[in-house]
Amino acid sequence: MTITSSTAPAITSPASAPTRTTSTVLDPITLISQVAAEIVRSSDPEAVFGSLADGYARATGTHCTVELLIGTTVRLIQAPRDRDGTGEQPTLSPLARQLLSGNGAPLQGADWLALPIGAATSPGTSADIPIGVFTCRSSGDRTGSDHLAAVRYLIGLATEVLDTESRLAKAQGQVVNLEIALASNRDIGTAIGILMNSQLVTQDEAFTMLRVASQHTHRKLREVANDVIFTGALIPVSPRSRT
Repeated sequence: MTITSSTAPAITSPASAPTRTTSTVLDPITLISQVAAEIVRSSDPEAVFGSLADGYARATGTHCTVELLIGTTVRLIQAPRDRDGTGEQPTLSPLARQLLSGNGAPLQGADWLALPIGAATSPGTSADIPIGVFTCRSSGDRTGSDHLAAVRYLIGLATEVLDTESRLAKAQGQVVNLEIALASNRDIGTAIGILMNSQLVTQDEAFTMLRVASQHTHRKLREVANDVIFTGALIPVSPRSRT
């Protein structure tokens, strides 16, 4: 079923959300500023969207729920965290499934609203950003246009934070791998130079000696090269190693 408007007559208010006795009224600018300051900068989706739910629940006195589809697992985050804050559930809730099967428009009731989060709202983000749904419920009519716009902005901000941190983590991992590769190449080059000088062989012949020793001893080329650097010679390959 595809949702074509922001209202959803067929959907009932989330039954699992408890009714709260009070709600804090904040203007949208103050609300956004206060909650945005609490969003955690992390490459962990649960940390980012969990901090969004915590901050929003504290600022507004509402009950917030985040459902994240990570791989084949549905992670459930509830705020305030004085209730069983996190956990897993077998599948997305009916509300979440209907929202995500629609056109991305929010679902809204008199005292609750639900919006898609993560990759569901930002097609240009990293493939590692999960899809999910953010829902909140208040004790009164707190789901007007200003309220909806603030939540939508904060979800977009949290998604950008997660995407940026995920890309940064990947880049840092690539840098580490490049540093390891460069160090390995330097060690191999140094070992080749030692063998060329001590064995009076060409560069290609010295590299072949390292490669043969690596294959016959079932060791990495860099490890064999380090042996040459530390001992000044290529450790002979025993007949048993060649079998």
